[in-house]
Amino acid sequence: MRSMMKRATAAALTISLAGATPAIASAASTHAGDRIQITGDGAFGGNCTLNSIAKQGDTLYGVTSGHCFDESELGFTATGVKDASGDVLADVDDIAAGDNYYTNNGAVDDFAYFRLNDGVEVEDYISSSPGVLPFINGFFQSPEVEVAGYKDVSDLRVGQIVTKDGAMSGRTMGMVLDVNSNSKEVTAIIPAIGGDSGGPLYVVENGKAYIVGNLTGGSPLLFNIFDGTQQHISSAGLEAF
Repeated sequence: MRSMMKRATAAALTISLAGATPAIASAASTHAGDRIQITGDGAFGGNCTLNSIAKQGDTLYGVTSGHCFDESELGFTATGVKDASGDVLADVDDIAAGDNYYTNNGAVDDFAYFRLNDGVEVEDYISSSPGVLPFINGFFQSPEVEVAGYKDVSDLRVGQIVTKDGAMSGRTMGMVLDVNSNSKEVTAIIPAIGGDSGGPLYVVENGKAYIVGNLTGGSPLLFNIFDGTQQHISSAGLEAF
């Protein structure tokens, strides 16, 4: 699996006075399926899941569901995004450099992307662990699956088995119930709970994952709806990392 820095910065290295030996400073890191925390001025809005990493030129962006940033749900304006360890993935300027929107008027549009802060380390795989079990989730970390890119919703078929990774319920699998190629939505019987929002829905081909959608809502442990990710990635002028 490859690992890369968004941008090389002087702040990423420190020099030891004793031996002038360079040491890599600790940095935030993330990957598809990872837990992210939306924060505001003195406020914490809860957990969501990183859908994927996208890029525009040399700039990297985190992708998740738009309702994770919705002020009516948060109760405040989002000013930051942190990883599961509390390290900063994005600040207020990084959020402003992206976009987020959430509408549900018969058809769901639920998408957000934010620029990743300087020095954030990203990995090109999907993995998750059930955050609902914080004391033992290290034993349930799902195997890493390399991300090869995105696929359109229309590539799925009813009855197909798909996989979802979420920050709270971990990796689960289920069956596609409905594919709406017009509104770019997928409905599946696949377990998910609060905090899994934004989690990637994907298929695995030749050992690599192709992300189809991001979790937008539904009923816990039953029917869940995923908004097609590829359409939003293309509209934003982004591409797969």
